[in-house]
Amino acid sequence: MKPRLSRGRAFRAIRVAATIGAIAAGLGCGQTAYGQQEPLRAQGVSSEEEQELQRGIELTRRGMFAEAIPLFLAARGRSQDPYALEFNLALCYVGTRRAAEAIPILEKLRGERHDTAPVENLLAQALVLNGQKDQAWNAITRAAELAPENEKMYAFVADACTEQREFEFGLRVVALGLQRLPASARLHYQKGYFLARLDRLDEGTKEFDLARDLAPRSEIAVLAETQKSFYAGNLAETIRIGRAAARESRANDLVLAILGDALLREGATPGQAEFVEAETALRKSVERRPGNASAQVSLGYLLLMKDQLDEALMHLERGRGLDPASPAVYRHLSALYRKRGDSTRADEMLAMLAKLNVDEAARIYSAPGERKPVP
Repeated sequence: MKPRLSRGRAFRAIRVAATIGAIAAGLGCGQTAYGQQEPLRAQGVSSEEEQELQRGIELTRRGMFAEAIPLFLAARGRSQDPYALEFNLALCYVGTRRAAEAIPILEKLRGERHDTAPVENLLAQALVLNGQKDQAWNAITRAAELAPENEKMYAFVADACTEQREFEFGLRVVALGLQRLPASARLHYQKGYFLARLDRLDEGTKEFDLARDLAPRSEIAVLAETQKSFYAGNLAETIRIGRAAARESRANDLVLAILGDALLREGATPGQAEFVEAETALRKSVERRPGNASAQVSLGYLLLMKDQLDEALMHLERGRGLDPASPAVYRHLSALYRKRGDSTRADEMLAMLAKLNVDEAARIYSAPGERKPVP
């Protein structure tokens, strides 16, 4: 049996988890459920409505969910394809963490003979985000009955589990998918990720290696190798893998986010080439997927280091909106407000961080084994 963390090492691990947790929010399968699930095309609408709806759909595809919501709401009652409109609206609500507003829309669609795999899948995501795991399990198992070999379906719900830090439940979802798709590199990657987050790194490493072997030279392989190195505390190897992937155009927004973060944690400071490299990677990550909480937080921290406080605040607040349970964002916001001379707001951020640290300490003490801390 592996030894438990001492009290001192536990709180060191909490600090490590502040950064890992920020990255974790987007790393469940390489893409978030919200950014990648395809919106439905509207059928049989007039030219004016088509233009409005298609604009909303395009914004949804780009991850600009908040901007798309008013367009879908304005089209309600005027669309000849209400199913597509309502589904896309629910998708945007899930993407903006307004799951409670998405659930009744999806339940209504389900009751109107739209009991389809996409509806059940999106409903499962919303229920996970709303803390309703039993109902979410019913929805994902129903979706699996309707589309048992749809890999993305399991991955999307697993991503929602990542968002909520429901790692045990995420393992159940991935196990359901692997029963039907045992050779899925993506699902093995997610299983490795959840195991790593549960401090079962030896088991997680085996899953990362399996994911790499099942899909060599793929984005999933790059993510698996990057995550394995990151969780092993090997930042130099993490950077090497990220750089190689970037040179070969195999680095997606998540790999770029990890690369930028690893460079900063290795000590890159303003004026150094590594700092410019980190900023380039993080800006590319945010540009490719604005909903990537980890990239928003890391970019905000980088800009804080450059004393570009207004832009730093913008990215940090975006990151907090996307992942309000990230300890890192409160630490950086506290430092930012202190630089501005706003001690009241700085102390508020520290109080929020303290509460999150207490919750993380409870999780660490109750978890089996231990994770090797990142230096």
